[in-house]
Amino acid sequence: MDFYRLFRSPQFYISIASVFLIYMVSSLQSVGSLSVFDLFYFIKFFSLIIVLFACSSFAYANSLLEDWEHGFYQSAVLRGSLKAYVYAKSACCFCAAVLSIIMGTMCFVFVQSLRIPLADPEEAYGMMRIVRKQEAEVFGCFLQRQWMPVYFLLSSMVIGFLAGILALAAMWLSLVAKNRMFAMCMPIAAYYILVNCIKDDMLSINGMYFFSGNLLSDPLLSFGCTVFVTACSVSIFMVLIYRRMRRMVRGVKR
Repeated sequence: MDFYRLFRSPQFYISIASVFLIYMVSSLQSVGSLSVFDLFYFIKFFSLIIVLFACSSFAYANSLLEDWEHGFYQSAVLRGSLKAYVYAKSACCFCAAVLSIIMGTMCFVFVQSLRIPLADPEEAYGMMRIVRKQEAEVFGCFLQRQWMPVYFLLSSMVIGFLAGILALAAMWLSLVAKNRMFAMCMPIAAYYILVNCIKDDMLSINGMYFFSGNLLSDPLLSFGCTVFVTACSVSIFMVLIYRRMRRMVRGVKR
């Protein structure tokens, strides 16, 4: 039911369109790129790109607060348990953010591929970057095989993991503060805090998520580490969201 609501929600499609537009605006700052691969690589360095997290959070991060304000949670809880209801909402929030990033990114890749190639192996500097990225990235094997669509899909998925974590953080804080603006502001603020607080190269947020870095010198192990960190973060926020919602419901009953 939550995914049905998600795919019928205008906010979800606005979120995808916003991600696409952020990529397009950022690409204007890199007019010299000769391939989509170069463009996708360079725009990650531009500060505007972090607005992606606010856009992806917009899709579903306010859903629990909206249900609370309108009393929709009561009928959902009567049909089942509060825990199942909150966990389903939290999982849908995470998936909505991931899908927004993936679909927005792939729309951008498709549009750009109409005017420039996905990769230009004949361009010397571009090929050097591709060779370097084969060793530096978790998904370098797809670059080696020139499976560019698969590379873009998986790279955007990993960025989506971070977006999903930040969306859950926004969902939790929106319940704590009872303020919908957290869905837009919190992801950007949280990203800055994480980047500035975590200085360890092994746990670099940019290296792990934005650039799919091969931080452990083994692609499979590095990707497994990213999935593990994501799963732990998602689990923590789901528990926090459930505890906050349970406290709110108990307060109403009293």
